[in-house]
Amino acid sequence: MFFQKWWFLRSVLKYGSSCIAPLERRNVHKLGKQPPEHPCLFIIGPPRSGSTIFYQLISSLLDISYVDNLANLARENPYMGNQLSQRFFGSRAHSSYSSEYGQTTASGLHAPAEALFFYKWFPDHHFTLASDLSSKQAGEFRQTLYAMIKRANKAMVIKNLSFSLRIQALKEILPNARYIVVLREPLYTAQSLLQAMRKNKHPENKVWSIRPRNYKELEKLDPHEMVVKQVNQIERQIAKDLRSIPKENILYVEYEKMGGQLKSIIDDVKKLAGPSVKRRSDIPLPEIQAKNRITLPEEEIALLKKHITALEWELH
Repeated sequence: MFFQKWWFLRSVLKYGSSCIAPLERRNVHKLGKQPPEHPCLFIIGPPRSGSTIFYQLISSLLDISYVDNLANLARENPYMGNQLSQRFFGSRAHSSYSSEYGQTTASGLHAPAEALFFYKWFPDHHFTLASDLSSKQAGEFRQTLYAMIKRANKAMVIKNLSFSLRIQALKEILPNARYIVVLREPLYTAQSLLQAMRKNKHPENKVWSIRPRNYKELEKLDPHEMVVKQVNQIERQIAKDLRSIPKENILYVEYEKMGGQLKSIIDDVKKLAGPSVKRRSDIPLPEIQAKNRITLPEEEIALLKKHITALEWELH
């Protein structure tokens, strides 16, 4: 519905992208040569772990740069898309805390988006090493992010969960990146994954959303075992890859604590992002409650629990 409403603007930005591209390249080349003063924060974790509401919270409560739905409409030229958003909205907060399976389009143009422009440089498979990108792709990606951060003159937060499986590549391309790992009890993450697949009429023998390295093997399993192992393998890959990242560049956030400990979590994000990130004094802390409740039939919950207890969980 959102993109139907804004189809004309999307069409202008998409089909006019070749005209915008020279200005995009010039600005990115000018600003993106050297690392920015402010860091880039990546929100990672399994799908259905609470990453979207966390993204919405910190991008609203903190004066931090992010990709909104307006900028996402110009994803062929992300630097110009973010510049367009900054000119239209300035530093205003979005105060949007609703979504539909990670999509915030119903909340308007300034709501935070799961940025799509990264697919200009990254391959379709989600597990990615730096060697999967050419030096040109890696360089353009790095310079574009550097330029976007410098243009906003503030830290930037990015939520695209495919980066959960691209930490090794990010380490080489963006050595000073920071990581926020959002975790949720595996039972509720797996349950939510199953429900998302069904609601979106996704085949239950195909992995939905973020695909682990060996996802083809997972697709040979029954749906309950498949979603549990999907969550487990994403978390294990994150744990493995973060071992080579400085501990001061990592923050772990539990979905279940977002309600009662939100102020403390926001303070932790500020510390991770650096002294330039300030709390918006005019935006009150919203009341957030973790929605961990059993909604599947008992026999399905029993299957999920069986598969969960059979695995090792490094992040829980």
